[in-house]
Amino acid sequence: MMKIEVDLTKHGHFASVNGIEMYYIDHGEGDPLVMLHGGTGTALGNWNSHIPALSQEFRVIAPDCRGHGRTNNPSGEWSYDLMADDIAALVQELGLQDPSICGWSDGGQIGLELAMRYPNLASKYIVGAVWKDFSETYLQTLTDRGFEGPGKVNIDHLQTATPEWVEAMRELHSHQGFDYWKELLVGISTLWLTPMNYDDEVFREISATMLILVGDRDQFIPLEDALAMYRLIPNAEMAVVPNADHSLSRSKVEIFTNIVVDFINRNQANNS
Repeated sequence: MMKIEVDLTKHGHFASVNGIEMYYIDHGEGDPLVMLHGGTGTALGNWNSHIPALSQEFRVIAPDCRGHGRTNNPSGEWSYDLMADDIAALVQELGLQDPSICGWSDGGQIGLELAMRYPNLASKYIVGAVWKDFSETYLQTLTDRGFEGPGKVNIDHLQTATPEWVEAMRELHSHQGFDYWKELLVGISTLWLTPMNYDDEVFREISATMLILVGDRDQFIPLEDALAMYRLIPNAEMAVVPNADHSLSRSKVEIFTNIVVDFINRNQANNS
């Protein structure tokens, strides 16, 4: 897929939804595709390389999720179901008809919540690097970085352990203050360390067509966990990308983009 250069900052907007001011990129024409970034990321930070190509096929809407980038979080609340409510409200506010929804990591988890709780919102989902249950590797990685529990983060240890990540977060979220990234991490630790306790039945009740996407070397998502979700969801497909870890969405942009386009177009044709 040819690389296309676009200044996406010219396509940014704000919408008042669900008690927050949500920033989003809106670029391209055609059937709507909502792109949901990962935790501590932003729309531009995660999807800057994807949107120019995807916008040749779809109208791409990529929001900064609650408390990320330019989107505020005045209540200080953090949960996947609340963030799913935010996205559902954005879809309604923009009048999007049967959008496709694609999310990675936290964005995928929000997509999963949308499919469970808003069965009429969208008929097609790509959910990448999502959890059914937290893996031991995932929990240990967070502990090693300084996440000591929901709402409890050892900031000094985290700065020492992951200085490059800290610098990236400081830059991505600078619109909310130089040190806002610390507040973000304390808040998001609640999201990351509160067990979701999904019952298998909620997966069986998902009516949308869903693609479960994962890298074969994902540090946090065991392939067995992704496979278990695939087997529970009635209209599921599964894609495993070789030699790819949790950074798949950014490290293999062309592969990721081609998988998204293929999945949506195939299922668009099947539904027409």
